[in-house]
Amino acid sequence: MSEGNRNKKISPVWEELKQKVRFRLINREQNQEYLKKHVHREYLDLAAVFGVEAADLKAGKALIPVTETMASEWGVAADDLWAAALANLEEEKCIVVDIRYLIPGGMEMKGEDIKMFVCMTQDGSGSGGARAILKKDLLRQFAKEHKEKIYILPSSINEVLLVPDDGEGAENLLKEMVREVNDGFRYVTPEEWLSDSVYYYDREKNEVRVAA
Repeated sequence: MSEGNRNKKISPVWEELKQKVRFRLINREQNQEYLKKHVHREYLDLAAVFGVEAADLKAGKALIPVTETMASEWGVAADDLWAAALANLEEEKCIVVDIRYLIPGGMEMKGEDIKMFVCMTQDGSGSGGARAILKKDLLRQFAKEHKEKIYILPSSINEVLLVPDDGEGAENLLKEMVREVNDGFRYVTPEEWLSDSVYYYDREKNEVRVAA
């Protein structure tokens, strides 16, 4: 977004819509063509793209993508959309569920059981729930409860996995597992592939970073 938009008068339309702004995280490298036409902000090795909630549908809430043209007409920049979306995220309901309740037997890594939890938003849009990793109060509380390192695995654009782990060198093992899981669908449904990276939540700094 150009600096010029920051100098434009904010449209009354934006004041009406900003409470409906949401974002979703997508693979940055995989979506270069899409990012050329849509407002976005880089986040770690991903990209956050924005949408505005439309009327409720039977299948959930539809999101209208925010293009560069739309943002220009509203007189806003990517930072404005980002701030609005983060504020709205704090009001969204999120769930964290032990994966053993979803997949009988859970998952194994190198022959050992690992604790793993599915984390996603419950906004009703049906997509983009992986943005829950930016809900810092949720991560802070989860880390406090488990009193261990918290790794974040990108399951898809719709959800992420939280893995409490206090072992040494877990990053490489987790990265191998993420790649193996992603290989099963990255070429079948590439639009849902988020990343092969492993992320880490730093409790002291209250931030997420790339671990491997």
